[in-house]
Amino acid sequence: QEDARGLYRGAVAGRLAFKAVAQSNLFVSSNAICCWDEHERGSRYQREVIRNASLCWKGLARFCPWSRALVVPSIDALAQELDLEELLLLHRAWGDWFYSRITPVYWKVLSNVRALALPERRLILVYASSHTWMNHGSHATLKAMFPEHDEEKVEVVHLIMTGDQEVERAGDLPQRQKFINVAHISDTAAAELVNEMGAHILVDLNGYLSGTRMVIAALQPSPICIHHFAQPSTMGARYVHNFLADTVIVPPEHQPFYTEKLVFLPGIFIATSTRSSSPEALTWDPSQPLSRSGLDLPMHSSLLMCNFNAFYKIHPKQMRVWRDVLLLLPHVLLVLRAKSGTVSNCIHRYLEEVGLSSDRVYFTGDLSGDMHAKRCGACELVVDTDNFNGITTTATVLWSGTPVVTFPTQNNAGRCSAAMLMAMDTPELIARNRDEYMRLLLLLIRGDSPAHAKLTHLRRKIGAARHTSFLYQPRYLAKGYERVAHRLWDVFRAAGDRAGTHHVTLSNFRDTV
Repeated sequence: QEDARGLYRGAVAGRLAFKAVAQSNLFVSSNAICCWDEHERGSRYQREVIRNASLCWKGLARFCPWSRALVVPSIDALAQELDLEELLLLHRAWGDWFYSRITPVYWKVLSNVRALALPERRLILVYASSHTWMNHGSHATLKAMFPEHDEEKVEVVHLIMTGDQEVERAGDLPQRQKFINVAHISDTAAAELVNEMGAHILVDLNGYLSGTRMVIAALQPSPICIHHFAQPSTMGARYVHNFLADTVIVPPEHQPFYTEKLVFLPGIFIATSTRSSSPEALTWDPSQPLSRSGLDLPMHSSLLMCNFNAFYKIHPKQMRVWRDVLLLLPHVLLVLRAKSGTVSNCIHRYLEEVGLSSDRVYFTGDLSGDMHAKRCGACELVVDTDNFNGITTTATVLWSGTPVVTFPTQNNAGRCSAAMLMAMDTPELIARNRDEYMRLLLLLIRGDSPAHAKLTHLRRKIGAARHTSFLYQPRYLAKGYERVAHRLWDVFRAAGDRAGTHHVTLSNFRDTV
């Protein structure tokens, strides 16, 4: 990252054709290692690029360089303080760009006649992802859902879109589901394959993440296209008809900033496989933190305020809150997950500016599976990043019994942890703003008897909720998917074979099992 930053600085200083890309990449690479010297300028630049692109859609620009917005990576933009309109504009640019890559000869080639002629009692559901069958935490959470599908209601097909997905090493795969590797064929050929099998619904699990192949969806090989999970914001694409959500991540006032018709799942928009990856957690005493021994955590008596999220999700305002807590509570230690000495140097420099010594932050390494869950369970409190929450991380922490404090922001990515906490019946861990977030941290880890009693109460409450929460019961999500598929198909046929015409709300997961 440090070498890349040097190259990007040189490009920004010069008059090169790719200066805009270099400026944006300099900002992104600096954020990834928590070196925020470029943060304010980079943030202003990205917002300016998005605003300029928006003039095209509003008809106010003589020259429309909407493609310039593509220098802003979607996943990194979600970690910044962009408002909902800015995210909508950015993702419309990305959606239009993929649509523009369709060769005109293919615009009319694909037909949905086969899907319309197939029996509607058993719909063909095609999941498309570049990450689900890799060691990618967020996507791995969905793996436990797939085997729960009822083969009498849906035929499930998985599109393997990149060659580095390790399907063979993914464990027990659903035996009656198809896995089709399209990594080495063109987007057009992959779309034709989906179309020829008569798919009723294409479920995009990738969004604009790395390995995205949205041209497949842009070719509209199935009558209905749904997006779920990967893109915590609207796709902004005319060919994505529905977006799966819940009323926490997309409250009613946010609906105008989604181009898709929303499908509201009851309770929670995801279910995780944490139960199967760390079953031992159910045997732990949830009332007290686990022993820190052997978990790459400091062994002295400091209270641990931990965050295990990726560093690109941390921004200066977030770190300022944690820094202020450290200044006020000398018995608290901040624990972060770092793979790089460059990251730790940048964080130490930031803390030293206000007189905090480097020993007030501890950098822990990577642990996997059950050991990481144990490490989460050994922390007194986990603090969430606001603009882009932990997703798999938050689910793992709650499964371990440790409380998580979050502050939901406007965008979907900043509301995922709040949705999980609501599903665990612990709304008292959700702050309404950044100031309340800090007050809540101080209340819980100030080290006196009332704070200890509150933490113990929360741990017991979370420990009990693990047994009943939809968050850890993927069979409900699978059955909810089946209800969604059939409901959307009914709406599609009732609307004269037009997709994306209505919002849909499922009333209760319990009714599906």
